[in-house]
Amino acid sequence: MIKRGMVIFAVLFLILPTILAVEVDMKAEFMQGETFMARVSGNFVEPVLKDNIFFYRGHVRVPMNPDVLKINDEYYIYAQLLDKEPNNYSISIENAKYMKGTQIIAENIVKNFTITNKTADFNVNPGSLITHGDFSITVQNLVDSKITINVNTETVSGGNSGVFESLFGGETIQSGTSVTLKSGEIEKIDFQLINMTESTVKSIKLSTGNTAYDVQAYILINKTQKNKGDEEDYEFDLPELYISMPMNSEGVQTIYLVNTGDADLENITLSVSEQLEPYVELSIDEIDLLEKDSSTAIEIYFFSDSDERIIEGQLKAKTSEGMYAYSSIFLDFLEDYIPEDDVIVKSSKTCLEMKGKMCSDNEKCNEETYNAKDGVCCLGGCEEIKTGSTGKIIGWTIIIVIIILLLWFFKSKYTGARRTNNLLNLLSKRR
Repeated sequence: MIKRGMVIFAVLFLILPTILAVEVDMKAEFMQGETFMARVSGNFVEPVLKDNIFFYRGHVRVPMNPDVLKINDEYYIYAQLLDKEPNNYSISIENAKYMKGTQIIAENIVKNFTITNKTADFNVNPGSLITHGDFSITVQNLVDSKITINVNTETVSGGNSGVFESLFGGETIQSGTSVTLKSGEIEKIDFQLINMTESTVKSIKLSTGNTAYDVQAYILINKTQKNKGDEEDYEFDLPELYISMPMNSEGVQTIYLVNTGDADLENITLSVSEQLEPYVELSIDEIDLLEKDSSTAIEIYFFSDSDERIIEGQLKAKTSEGMYAYSSIFLDFLEDYIPEDDVIVKSSKTCLEMKGKMCSDNEKCNEETYNAKDGVCCLGGCEEIKTGSTGKIIGWTIIIVIIILLLWFFKSKYTGARRTNNLLNLLSKRR
C-alpha cells in the first residue's frame, strides 16, 4: 500500500509541472460580437507579444487584431469578435518560450473555444489596460433594444490612496450603479484618478443579465513624476493594414509612426514578424529621434509570389526602454486580382488628431502628406501658391506684338495712299 502511494506521488510529481506549466483561463463559449478575453499565466522565458498570438477557425487562420498586456506576471489577451461567424475556433500562442519543470519549452499553447449563434448585449474596448492617468472604456450596445450596464469597481492589489471616480455623460457614477445605452449606441465610461499616490490594479466589472466583463486596469503611479508632461506614448496611424494584390506583383503603402505623448522618443527600431519578412521590406528600420507632436513616414514595400496565400503578421516599433507600438498587416495574394485604382488606404484618425493641417486650394504642403480620415493632411506647413510671372510675360509679349503689327499696318496703308496721290498729281500736270 505504501509502495503504491509512493508510485502515485512520483507520477504526480512528474506530470504536475507539465499540467501547470502554462494555464489559459478563458470561457469555452463566446457570443457573437463579444469581446474575447483570456488570462495566461506561466513562467515564460521570453515575453508574450502580439507576434505570438494567432486565431484559427478549424485549421484555417483567421484575421484578428489581439492586444496583450502583462499585469502582475500574468498576460491578458483581448480581441473583438464583432465580425466573426458562429463556429469552432482556437487561440494559439506560438513560438513563446516557457519553463516546464526544469526544461525550456517552445511548444504552441492552444485553447479551443466556440462562437455561438447568440448575440452579446454589448462589447468593451479595451479589454485590459495599463495607464499612468485618467482613462476610459468604450461600450457599444449590440442588440436592438435598450440595455442597462451595471458598473462595479474593486481593488485587486496595491494601494487604495486617493479617489477613483467613474463618469458617464459628464456625471459621476458610483460603483454599484448602472448606465443605460440605446440600441447601437457607443459611449465612453470615463475613470478619473484623484490624488492617487500608489500603483494599484483595479477590477472593473461591467455586466447585464446576458453579458459580463472583468476589465483589469493596472494604474501606475510614478512618485517622481510631478505631472503628465513627461508621459511617453506613440502609435501607428494605421492600426491595421489589409492588402490584397495579384500574384507576382509589387506594391507600396505609407504608414506614419506618431508621437502622441508629451516627451521626445529616441532610438526606435522597426521590424516585421518573421512570417512577413519574405514579402515585406521597410524603407527605414531605425528612427534616432521622434519629437513630441511629430510623426515619421515609413514606406512599406510588398512583394507577392506565384502562390495564392494569406499571410498575417505585425509591424513592430520598439524604443530602447522597451515600449512597443504595433500595426497588424494582413496580406492576401490572389490569382487574376485586379486592383481598384480609386481605393486609397486611409488613416483611422482625423487630420486634427494627427496634429496636421488641411491646406486650402490656393496652398500647398511643404512636407509629405497622407490620407487622413477627413481628407489629405499636411504634416508640415501650408504655403500659399504663388502665381508665376511666365504667364504675365507671355501676355504682355502678345499685346506688344499686336500693337507693332497694327502700327505697321496703318503706316503701310497711309504710305501707300500718299504715294498713289503723288503719282496722280504728277500725271495731271503733264497733261
